[in-house]
Amino acid sequence: MSHKKRIPPYPLRMPDEVREWYEEESNNNGRSLNAEIVEVLKEEMNGYKAEKKHNSIKTKDCRYQGNKMALEIEKVNTNIGCSICGRNSKDSKKSRLFIAGLYGYICSSCVSDCVSILAYHIECRVDEGNKDTAEDNESERQ
Repeated sequence: MSHKKRIPPYPLRMPDEVREWYEEESNNNGRSLNAEIVEVLKEEMNGYKAEKKHNSIKTKDCRYQGNKMALEIEKVNTNIGCSICGRNSKDSKKSRLFIAGLYGYICSSCVSDCVSILAYHIECRVDEGNKDTAEDNESERQ
């Protein structure tokens, strides 16, 4: 007498149209309803594994292409300079990153300076707006 491991039943709720489809498929394939559901799940699982492997290959290829492009960018960056401050990529290790514009390049240091200047002016406008609002509220109270 063999002792086969008994798999505990798993109650599965599904919409009527899904159940009808599975029943029809199980009759066409000569399987029980449970066997048909398991077979469809296995097929989906195998398709998922194959797609995951394919995506993994795509990811590796993208990383390779990205690294290759980074090396090309590195080569290009050695021959350019910032249109604002005039720094060359060889002049400063701090500003090695250059952003290409329509007519030139800007180094990361100048970008940082521009961001600081804009932030300051935005804060000033917000402060002025708050003062105007406070003055309006004060005049309304009087």
